Amino acid sequence: MFRVVVGHSDDPDSQNAIAEVLQECSRSLAGSIPQAGLLFTAIDFDHALILQRIQDAFPGIELIGGTTNGEISSILEFQQDSLTLMLFATDEVEIRAGIGREASKNPPLAAQQAIAQAKAKSASLPQLCLTFPDSLTSNGVLILEGLKQSLGEHVPIIGGMAADDYTFDKTYQFFQGEVLSDSVPVLLFSGQLLFSHGVASGWTPISQRSRVTKVNGNVVYERDYGNLCNVECYAGQINQVFMNILANALDALEEFNAKGTYQEIRDNPCHITIRTSVVDSQWVKIALAKPAEGIADNGSGITESIQKEIFNPFFTTKPVGKGTGMGMAISYQIITEKHGGKLEFFSTPGKGTEFVVQIPIKQQV
Repeated sequence: MFRVVVGHSDDPDSQNAIAEVLQECSRSLAGSIPQAGLLFTAIDFDHALILQRIQDAFPGIELIGGTTNGEISSILEFQQDSLTLMLFATDEVEIRAGIGREASKNPPLAAQQAIAQAKAKSASLPQLCLTFPDSLTSNGVLILEGLKQSLGEHVPIIGGMAADDYTFDKTYQFFQGEVLSDSVPVLLFSGQLLFSHGVASGWTPISQRSRVTKVNGNVVYERDYGNLCNVECYAGQINQVFMNILANALDALEEFNAKGTYQEIRDNPCHITIRTSVVDSQWVKIALAKPAEGIADNGSGITESIQKEIFNPFFTTKPVGKGTGMGMAISYQIITEKHGGKLEFFSTPGKGTEFVVQIPIKQQV
């Protein structure tokens, strides 16, 4: 027997939310005792209370999880500021939890400690690993390396990084009844387990490294990467900055094209150019066309009145329902506060806009 049940509540009160979730799960379990579980919550809940209620309901349950930027289930679909719990009831598969602490000091070692703890409680070899480590204090790539070293290449690893609703202050991970930070929780599935998994990415490369690529159509992409060294940064956060800037550029170019005729668009296609360079051997710079470095477009540019508001929270020029006004404010916080860098832009109405991101190659401890 292998049964999986899910509970999900969007009640903002921690006590009410976990009571509703446990009631849903217990009803679906129909008397079965869960061996393990996954818990995902918004950052503002009373996590210690929630974990205690789960432990009271199911003593000894092998539980991991973490805080997220949004919770998803088949019950309430996508929600923010909610709580969702998945429970596994089985008499055929062993499911064991482990935790690695102080991941920022040695990410691979923390991952290996988590696997060792989970393995020690299991009588059979692991077949699947789930993990949800801290995203702000450590390096996901190094954590993954540590997991692979302990599990071997044949064991699939699935998971994500804990989040804190874009405040970039502190995330929480859950292990049994503990609320932790700077940690790597894992859940190992061992025994006769049949499952499948898939991996996909929203990013599609359009050229080889250091080559310029032009795509015929409404928008031309040009990529000209310099020879960069390894840069110390929070990769997930930096990716979010680039995604925000590029998404805004694409929206602006679409709006610009909507005002032109087919012939005008064909004769003068819009373009986005990304160039990178190293400055004074201490900084990496990602900026825009002009002839210098950057992420640039040749759209309509930004008017002076709007330029003053660009990095202000909740400011947006997009229609209702399309933009939150937080993308550039969050990007500015990530670059300046979290990386000690600079985020600037230069725009000429009627000619286009250039955004310049500059961060130190090595972060100050």
